[in-house]
Amino acid sequence: MWLPISKRTLSYVYIVLQSASALHSWELRLDDPLEIAFEISALSHGLIVLYRGGRMAVSKKKFRMLYRRSVRRYLDGLRP
Repeated sequence: MWLPISKRTLSYVYIVLQSASALHSWELRLDDPLEIAFEISALSHGLIVLYRGGRMAVSKKKFRMLYRRSVRRYLDGLRP
């Protein structure tokens, strides 16, 4: 799957580069770094929108803990 990368999305480019690095060092099983970055971005965006929209009745500290667990859980699913 090919996903276009806009020059305005430097955080996305950073995630793509970090994903590619993890793939090459075998920290993650072989996959498409563009898709990984897209999925992490979608997960992050969704959680942040829910939190900022008042859909989660948690403190900022608890939200950050939930956010980290969610991303870690996603990445754990990509480990070899």
